[in-house]
Amino acid sequence: MRVWIFLALMLLASHANAQQSPSGWPVTIVETPDQPSHVAEREKQSDAHDASGLDAQERAANAAERSAATSERQEVPAWAQIIIGIASTIIAVIALVVSLFTAVASIRTTRIQLRAYLSAFDFDTVISNQNTPPHIVTKITFKNSGQTPARNVVLNIWWEVGTPPFDEGRHDNAVLKVEGRGSIPAGMPFYGAVRTSPTGPDRIVSQEDIEQIVDGNLSFWIFGVIEYDDVFGRSHRSRFRYVMNVGTDNIATFSPCAAGNDET
Repeated sequence: MRVWIFLALMLLASHANAQQSPSGWPVTIVETPDQPSHVAEREKQSDAHDASGLDAQERAANAAERSAATSERQEVPAWAQIIIGIASTIIAVIALVVSLFTAVASIRTTRIQLRAYLSAFDFDTVISNQNTPPHIVTKITFKNSGQTPARNVVLNIWWEVGTPPFDEGRHDNAVLKVEGRGSIPAGMPFYGAVRTSPTGPDRIVSQEDIEQIVDGNLSFWIFGVIEYDDVFGRSHRSRFRYVMNVGTDNIATFSPCAAGNDET
């Protein structure tokens, strides 16, 4: 019985020793004939991969440098484009303003060319000192020399006998006495007349006055004002003043005075 117990203890002890110090088997690494070439090929592939990665990094760096350089070069064209754009805008605005002024000037020129113009055109005078009270009768032909009608025409004619210079105040007062003539078409003549028949103490023309007028010692003036509107809605006012000249053949003509002829 003791022998069996001893053998059991021996087996347990040997089993414990086996677990505490494991036994190792010898391993021998044996290379095949192709293995060195495969290792070299793997090294080449690794080197090639590393080289391609480095080349990619270099290309990326070069691309970044080129991009930065391009951006720097593009800064000048960008500013140039801004300046050119501003200049183009200014030029366009100036061209628009010039076009507006040109259009306004063209409209004004067209109106000036087409508007009505009323003025004295001809004089027909008769001086009488026989068989009747002495008097002077003058028929004045006016004409619209424009290309459009004159509207709301108002005409005043008066006369004056005296020695020069002409009294400007007489002309200013002439506008107080007006005659309505309506509208005058383009190119149409119309008439007015004056007669020196006595109409008051200051309008008596004697035989002696007529002789002095004929001899050139007194002046006989016809003067007046024409007011009218053109078809464009603008009002105009024309003053006229003419002095009579009697030649050696006793033919009376009229010539415009240096002053008193103006138009607005």
